[in-house]
Amino acid sequence: MRNILLLPAFCILGICSSYAQSLLSLTPSSASQGQTLTVNITGQNTSFGQGTSTTNVWFEQGGTTIIFPNYSSPVDSTNMVAEFTFCYSNLGLYDLVVDHSSDGYMILPNSFTLNPGPNPPELVIVAPDSAYRGEVLSVSITGQKTNFIQGTVTSVWLSQGTSTIVRDSINVTTSSDLVASFTIPTNAAYGLWDVNVFDDSCNTAVILTDGFTIYDTIVGIQSLQPEYNVRIFPNPSSGQINLHTTIPSWQTGEFLLYNIAGVEVGRYPLLGGTHQSTIALNLKDGLYIQQTRINGEIVATEKLVISNSVK
Repeated sequence: MRNILLLPAFCILGICSSYAQSLLSLTPSSASQGQTLTVNITGQNTSFGQGTSTTNVWFEQGGTTIIFPNYSSPVDSTNMVAEFTFCYSNLGLYDLVVDHSSDGYMILPNSFTLNPGPNPPELVIVAPDSAYRGEVLSVSITGQKTNFIQGTVTSVWLSQGTSTIVRDSINVTTSSDLVASFTIPTNAAYGLWDVNVFDDSCNTAVILTDGFTIYDTIVGIQSLQPEYNVRIFPNPSSGQINLHTTIPSWQTGEFLLYNIAGVEVGRYPLLGGTHQSTIALNLKDGLYIQQTRINGEIVATEKLVISNSVK
């Protein structure tokens, strides 16, 4: 008698199971980063295209990474299409999720694979790629496979850990070129910083890791002490400078030049008394640091700009 009672119960459960709404298939089942793709979704006992029901669809990985479609549309009660742009989300397997106002919440686990893209957007040139604390400068940034947009959409910033330096202004010239001005805070952490540009093509940031360096000044940008007179002119210079020095006759010194990385690129002796000389510098365009030492002691550190456009 007990077995006779159980059999109808199992049959009832089986009937209920056969009519449960579920997702059957997804085609195609893979894409590459950066690709835009239309996928076909097939359900069982669903009502995708019926009445005024609403349908939301997305891909989900680990409950945190979610990729929403550009659009989705029902074909009939058991079929729908959705277009996705996969950009540069996490690689690997994704669950397909459909949330239907009548059918409920349905999942097709591990049904889609996102593979590496062949040509991801990237930043290829940052120039100049370094600055000193307190410096105000314009930085040219060139990307590849990017889609920079003029206006408020494109953002540029430097980051180191949780610290950020946001650009003062920006001028986007092409989809892959822009110029951003920065004011480097005097208390900015020195060392390597990431360069970040918001790329509208995938609504995400393109990052050049360790693409910019902030230096502490060699000894701090400081004025010459009153008992010494060392002048360089012109500044900016096309590469030829006049060096005028007045120091006590019983003292000697040195005039040194460093590039932006702190590497010495020139060293010239200073004699006691008043002297003026012309020096031809074989240096590339850029920012340099000039340093005056008297009897081995650093008495002044200032900036020197070399630009071949200077007449």
